[in-house]
Amino acid sequence: MLLHPSIYPLRGILYFVTHPTLWLRVICALIIALLFAVGSTVVFFVFTLKPQAHALDSFMPEWLAWILAVFLVLVEIFAASLLFLAIALPTVADQLFDDVVSMVTGCPAGEGSCARGCWLGCAHAGVWIMYLVVARLFLLVVTAPLHLLPIFGTILFLLLNGYLAAWALHLHWFDLRGFGFTAGKKFVRSHRQAYTSFGSVAVLLEMVPIIGMLFMFTNIVGSALWAIDMERSGIMPALAVESSEV
Repeated sequence: MLLHPSIYPLRGILYFVTHPTLWLRVICALIIALLFAVGSTVVFFVFTLKPQAHALDSFMPEWLAWILAVFLVLVEIFAASLLFLAIALPTVADQLFDDVVSMVTGCPAGEGSCARGCWLGCAHAGVWIMYLVVARLFLLVVTAPLHLLPIFGTILFLLLNGYLAAWALHLHWFDLRGFGFTAGKKFVRSHRQAYTSFGSVAVLLEMVPIIGMLFMFTNIVGSALWAIDMERSGIMPALAVESSEV
């Protein structure tokens, strides 16, 4: 049964926690990621929080400056974690997605462009993945000042960044099913609200200090579960023009 997209990041947590087999597949990567998360959290809070708070208190009350500085530091930690995951652990993320698909459906996930041995296809997929990563980092930087608007600004930040985040999580799915970047882009655009809903919750989870890195893995699980349910409901990139709801 296809659920509301915002539920799938939470389903990803539950599925990951209740399936120890997945832990074993990503344990090394997870330990490395958590160590990076701890280190980056300490570094950013120790060395960047105070300067940013002092810079902001020239324009607003001191208590508000400190609150906003914390949000900015969280964004910076999130950006660093995102870049680390994209550079250091991309194959682990794809393998985790494939494992979930295989466990739920009982069938192999399929072969992406790299597995099929097409170096051109592999390079092409990698280019688009990095394109979205760079786009996400750029958007994070541009939208970070939205936190200056308490509550409303943070919500808007999540909505804007969530769309690209969810799209990036499904790039591997599109590759597995043989859909090019253009077909995937049309599909995501035609289901913008659904991808924004999923991504907003995913980004919120990933911004939690330290354990946000863990949620990056569970969001991959959630995106796989969502993709499976969409396929079972007949909703795929090839049907992007005909389908209007997720």
